[in-house]
Amino acid sequence: MKDYAALKIEDDIPRDDELTFRFICDTVGDGAWVRMVGSNMSSGGHHDTSKAVYTYVYSKSSTDITTDYISYDKWGVADLNYRGGKMGYFRGGWVDGRFVNEWRMFEKGAKFEDHPNCDIYLPDREIPLISYVTGYPYNYDEKKYELRYTVDEIKTEKKNIRYVYNSDDDMWYAAVDEIAGGCASYAVAKTLVENGLLDASYLGMLSLTRDQVKALNVDRNTDTIPSQGYIFDGTAVPGTPFGFAYILGDVDTNGEIDAVDASFIRRVSASLDTPLAADEITHGDVDKDGNTDITDATAIQYYLADMRTAYRIGEVTKVK
Repeated sequence: MKDYAALKIEDDIPRDDELTFRFICDTVGDGAWVRMVGSNMSSGGHHDTSKAVYTYVYSKSSTDITTDYISYDKWGVADLNYRGGKMGYFRGGWVDGRFVNEWRMFEKGAKFEDHPNCDIYLPDREIPLISYVTGYPYNYDEKKYELRYTVDEIKTEKKNIRYVYNSDDDMWYAAVDEIAGGCASYAVAKTLVENGLLDASYLGMLSLTRDQVKALNVDRNTDTIPSQGYIFDGTAVPGTPFGFAYILGDVDTNGEIDAVDASFIRRVSASLDTPLAADEITHGDVDKDGNTDITDATAIQYYLADMRTAYRIGEVTKVK
């Protein structure tokens, strides 16, 4: 997927018979487990789906300025991008209670004691976005220019954050590339605290102690394979979800079936809207014929009108 994402593609429009980088990015979103084929060496170069492995990939959108600063070596960010964003894969760290090794594969059974100083990826962490400006006013008494900080704005926001280990003080700090551009890193925030410009409580929001890491139980899911994700190993249509519960007929996954779902299908069928993603196809395929089309839209409209339908619209289903 990384090699594919790095290709220069002039026309990256999703098509039914082709797998595109745009489709992959739209499918995994901010981060998801992906089931792929790990190796085909033992099968003489043939596609061997028995070698399926799990890896963690994510997409960064162009609206996220931190995209430009992700380390290629550490995160495997693709060379080229989609809409200014980049696809990355996790490597050498803890995510979702599991360890992803240097080969970018989920390592079943790995314990925190085996990898005690690796990066830790945590979703929905509330961190401070501290905007500041610097200046170099002239100190006439000292006869030199001095660096001065001014805090411009402080707000908090929930973000997916990678914490990087620092051996100097046995701590983990929010990676600079995960904080919005122009906002203070832990190091800058510490300087602001020392200068009396910032409350010290913000430092705790940008760091993790070893005791805090231990309390997170970062290896809590190490003995179980990911229960939710997307299939890209050749055993199903690329991007097919597994492990997710969904409401049959709820195409836009807003938790209810309404006229918008039927209208969305009709617009896509008439090529008036973006083609459906793999999970949307699954949710909208109420007649279970492998396609989401006008027939499904009509069935949903019948359901909404309280008319008899042979399909199990509204049933909560879990994708295996």
